[in-house]
Amino acid sequence: MSYNLNPGESVGINRRFKDMSEFLAKFLGVQKSYQPDSETALIEAIIAEAFRIAASQQRAQGGDWPTCSVLSLRSWVLNKIKGIIIGGSESLGDITMQILNGRLGPSLVFIGDFVALPSGYYVPAPTRAMPITDDTFILISGEPTTNLLNNGLSVRIHGVARWIVEADPDEFAAHNIRIQQKSKYFDNIGLRMDALKFLEMCSRSGAEREWTSTPASEFYLGPVAGRVDFVWGASSPGIETPFGRIRLARSPREYSRFDYALRIDKGSSISRTSLDPTNYKRALLAYDSLAGNQRKAVIARRGSELFLELDFSPPAAETRWIHALGGTWLGLQGSHLGWKLPGVVEPLIEETVRGMWLKLDRRG
Repeated sequence: MSYNLNPGESVGINRRFKDMSEFLAKFLGVQKSYQPDSETALIEAIIAEAFRIAASQQRAQGGDWPTCSVLSLRSWVLNKIKGIIIGGSESLGDITMQILNGRLGPSLVFIGDFVALPSGYYVPAPTRAMPITDDTFILISGEPTTNLLNNGLSVRIHGVARWIVEADPDEFAAHNIRIQQKSKYFDNIGLRMDALKFLEMCSRSGAEREWTSTPASEFYLGPVAGRVDFVWGASSPGIETPFGRIRLARSPREYSRFDYALRIDKGSSISRTSLDPTNYKRALLAYDSLAGNQRKAVIARRGSELFLELDFSPPAAETRWIHALGGTWLGLQGSHLGWKLPGVVEPLIEETVRGMWLKLDRRG
């Protein structure tokens, strides 16, 4: 399977490398049982590791944590992967930059291995480990994998994401690895807050203003059978709450983006409170739950693998978490979006699902 970009464009692994596990054992230092099992994840792993090595070489020339220009990183990576991953120069350049700091799916910046700075500069992040189980940790680090292996750690590769496995956390301090708790990595994952309370919090979190609308303003309609993601329309009856009748609205802005707001009708007054762009999807999911129209998550266990299906694209933080847990994007599966994950993360995925006020449908 190739890594698809625009229609008619793709990149893939050069078929001269018939045994990629042997190559990865040398390039990443990990044996086949600790390597990804799909071509897409292999491509992501190779490109991600090339960026870490590129930054490490620049660090060796300029202090502990130097800034790296995107041009020098990109040039180094493209030169190293040329001949291993094949495709048009434009396609290969595109996927390389998506792995560094793409907007969709896993990337080194999204996972936390790199930090983006102004003016096209990046810095590799210091090493942290976030617990999954007693001896398995998500690895967040700009360090090349071989550096960690040389310190006696075992690392499993999941595309861009990496895990420390078979670990004794008492030994982390000796390797200058800090344990980072989930709550410090991102906000609100698995947040056990009542949907009404969350929306009330949203109503108080921004500046309240008088309601104004434009001809292009739209209201959230809730789940629509056969439709994926969030559907908007010209009007919505809203939901009655103790703090007023609420509706969720959006208005277009430049670059095909939107401003999101909570409209509150109370008596003769109509007001609006802006929604944080990182939180608006959570507000939509809370609205669905409060309206008695909860969305559904399907979790299926097949052997040692876990499959997750949703009929919407999750908020950014939840997407980040799914990929950090080793999630592989499967794309549109009928009327759902799908991911494949290691079975060991099932309790954490279930916690994430419940934190988005979803109905859980277990299968297998």
